[in-house]
Amino acid sequence: MAQKGPLVKSTPADGVIELLKHVLVRKHRHGWGRCQAWTWLVSMVWAAVLHGRAFIEFTAVQAGSINAVKDFNKGAFWAGRRRMLMVILKLVGFSAAQTFAAEKFKNIWRRVSTEALLSVYLGDGSIYYRAKLTGTLSNPDHRLMSDVQSIVDDVTDISKMLPEHMTNVVGLTGVMWRTSPFACTILWSYVLVVTVTSRTYFEQQTSRLELAVQAAAAHCRYALQRIHECAEGIAFYGAAGAEQQRLVGMVNQLAAEESRLLVTAGVFGSVERLFSWIASILPSMIMAPRFWSGLNKFADYSQMVNGFRKVKDALFFLADNYDKLASITARVERVEELRCFSKSDRFAGKIALPGPSRGALIEVKGVRVAVPSSTWGPAKWLGSSQGVSFTLHQGGTLLIQGESGVGKSSLLRSIAGIWDDGLGTICRADNIYFLPQTPYLPAGHVSAATTLRAQLAYPAAAASAGGTEDAVLHHALDEVKLGHLFDQLDDAKDWNTMLSGGEKQRLVFARLLIRLRVQAAEDPVVLLDEATSACSEQTEERLYHALLECIQPRKGAVITVGHRSSLRKFHQQLVTLE
Repeated sequence: MAQKGPLVKSTPADGVIELLKHVLVRKHRHGWGRCQAWTWLVSMVWAAVLHGRAFIEFTAVQAGSINAVKDFNKGAFWAGRRRMLMVILKLVGFSAAQTFAAEKFKNIWRRVSTEALLSVYLGDGSIYYRAKLTGTLSNPDHRLMSDVQSIVDDVTDISKMLPEHMTNVVGLTGVMWRTSPFACTILWSYVLVVTVTSRTYFEQQTSRLELAVQAAAAHCRYALQRIHECAEGIAFYGAAGAEQQRLVGMVNQLAAEESRLLVTAGVFGSVERLFSWIASILPSMIMAPRFWSGLNKFADYSQMVNGFRKVKDALFFLADNYDKLASITARVERVEELRCFSKSDRFAGKIALPGPSRGALIEVKGVRVAVPSSTWGPAKWLGSSQGVSFTLHQGGTLLIQGESGVGKSSLLRSIAGIWDDGLGTICRADNIYFLPQTPYLPAGHVSAATTLRAQLAYPAAAASAGGTEDAVLHHALDEVKLGHLFDQLDDAKDWNTMLSGGEKQRLVFARLLIRLRVQAAEDPVVLLDEATSACSEQTEERLYHALLECIQPRKGAVITVGHRSSLRKFHQQLVTLE
């Protein structure tokens, strides 16, 4: 089976442009969002340009005031002070407008970009599921939230200063050239040589180390999250000490990566400060002899020094923000890995899913499922070389058994249509219902707490949770032996931690029964992946009786994966995988 290469990547610039397209080019779900984004972006740029022009005006007024003091012209001096006060007010106003517009643009860009990436992550490509199964995309939560926020903040912070710096460079270079073309040429040459030299040497190394630091930090957060999720198992093992030792090792690795970044950043910072201090004295070294020889006035000397300081700050701007540029490069790479994940699918062989077959709800023909290895090596094939074949008609029930690891759950995933890597053909009905071994109880919008009614209505939207009659909910809870929870139907609680493993399996079983009755779909096919493994055999029997009574009038079918021999009495067919 042919395989494709590792995750597709693009350049940092391409990644930033792709995120900008979401907010500035593509249509928003929020109506006027695109117009608002353009409004705040243009406002931010225009305020930055006006701020730069106001500063150029400030330097000109300041030079005039210096000449007025030198010439003992009191009237011109106080007129200059009044004009300077007005310029200062303009500087403050433009700066405030620029900051406000930038924060509004950040807010829109962050929201739209996160929504766009969520649509990729949770879209038709099932990246969220394939990434979990393959293990090749680490920390998607951090990529979707923290990385996107940092990219938006850093890119906007840098971008909002660029128009002002460009205005300063153009305007003040003209002033410096009119004052002394010779001095302007020398100073510009110095700045360009320093900028190119520092960028060539430090940028790539800093970006690589920044990416390593972020990866180590994300791994630490993931380990802490796993401890929170598996706290009970760790407690039963008495493994808190082992987990602490493991986390200390991760923290030490993070500290080592940060130390390497710190050394590089420290060397770069020292070189940058050296160049900056030399730049602070260079204009005076050039202009002082010209002033002493009478070639320039003292105001020219002052204006050249102040003007070059701003030009130097503008041209050193990218060098001063190398830490942000390195962070942007590393984070964009992580976000692009997520966005391009579906394009990096490794398996060329796909199980065909042509649609329903005549006279059968499920028809499996020579299916072999391919699951990923832990590396980019060859895939692991599940099942015999001939593949699995069976047919399930209306009202049929089928049990799949076999040793752990032979591919029972993987085959069920393929029948459900959520994993298609492999060979063979699966013809299936349209109405598929799937219950995994590990029940999923979603958290609320603000906290982990949700109502029991919302849990039973999932995956319907929360607003529709009250659309089902209480009698239907009560009957379903009684069928799964959770009738005592009916009085708490509208209580907001963290049900995922309140209920035991068996209770959670029974709750999602009740959810299934409610969906079957409310949707009243014809020919439903229910796939159960050890969905009663945490229940007693008596409870299991009750659940299967309720399920079969629900689907048989609708001419449905059931496929179960399980190890218990007690399951055989509920099924007409048996498939054993080897």
